[in-house]
Amino acid sequence: MDCLQSATARKTRRSILRKLRSKESTTVLEAFRKLRQKDMFKDCFNQVFQTLTTDNGSEFVRLSELDCNLRGE
Repeated sequence: MDCLQSATARKTRRSILRKLRSKESTTVLEAFRKLRQKDMFKDCFNQVFQTLTTDNGSEFVRLSELDCNLRGE
């Protein structure tokens, strides 16, 4: 089932919406990796999105992996 991923920068309130093929944790993690590594924020993702705040949904069960990837570890 398709779903939307949204990311909003707190300071600027600018948002990115992306259509994902599912809301499984692996799909969400891969979407964030692509946004950081390949898409429009390739060189400035950490500056634009300084923090990530999520709900407790099952799609974020791998949040610790995502955090490490965002910090470049």
